[in-house]
Amino acid sequence: MSQASGRIILPDNPLYALTLNGTLPPDWEMKAEQLGHLPNFVCDAATGMKRHASHAEMLAYVYGGEYDQRLANMDDFEIEVVAL
Repeated sequence: MSQASGRIILPDNPLYALTLNGTLPPDWEMKAEQLGHLPNFVCDAATGMKRHASHAEMLAYVYGGEYDQRLANMDDFEIEVVAL
């Protein structure tokens, strides 16, 4: 078992954003199976967590301001690389 297994990365950990960026929602395979193709994913503006979105929801996300809000929130975070 690796040394990193079993650890929980909380939002105040510098690795939290990096972990979210590389992870799809746990139910993405089920959603893809229902749709017959890979769904669209958007990041919640407040939490940064990815969620699947229909085409209409994705357009609303991009043109409705949530995407801009997400970009503004990303500027608030300073990513620091730390040794584990």
